Amino acid sequence: MSSWGNPEASKKNFQKLTVLAIFPNMQTRVAAEDALVSHLEAKGIKAYPSYRDFPLAGQAKQLMELARDTNMVKMIKQNFKKKISDKGIDALMFVNAYDVQKTKEYHQGSSLTIAAPAYGYYPGYYGNAYPTTYRGSYYDYYAYAVGTVYGKGYYSTSTTYFLQTNLFETASSTLLWAGQTKTVDYQDLDRESDLLAKLLIDDLARKSVLSATPNP
Repeated sequence: MSSWGNPEASKKNFQKLTVLAIFPNMQTRVAAEDALVSHLEAKGIKAYPSYRDFPLAGQAKQLMELARDTNMVKMIKQNFKKKISDKGIDALMFVNAYDVQKTKEYHQGSSLTIAAPAYGYYPGYYGNAYPTTYRGSYYDYYAYAVGTVYGKGYYSTSTTYFLQTNLFETASSTLLWAGQTKTVDYQDLDRESDLLAKLLIDDLARKSVLSATPNP
């Protein structure tokens, strides 16, 4: 949908860029983090998933809601910051869903008209002269038998997921890059994660936010 790169930030070479997808469902989180790490590494960036070191990070929102006062919230934040420092993480890429919208749409019933040629013999009629032989009746000689099939109308529901991705330098807490994406009714989690990762990392490359790690 949109992206932004910090114009005041220089191109960065990080040693431990960690991807943190804040999704409560662990399967979704693992798929997203692994896909982003894979695409970052393909660009020569050292990247790591966070689900091993921060297994509860996907429930960050729920943990904050359980905090009884501002001191507890402050403590949670300080512990997180300390763990980031202890593990030598110099950049953090956050991915989270900031909105989910469901729309219900009515689809009008359709109709299909089928025409088939009639069969039989037409009676001749010339002036007042009627044919001596009359085979069949008007419904046999109707030029086309026309039938219309109707389909019932129905409702369908679509779900649109809006995602926010932010890249921070941890030492300075500087926001280096941000992007917003959306997806509608995704079916395959792994495929969708790969498409998301490619979209985001390609944009990072175009904006020259990160530089590849030199080979030793």
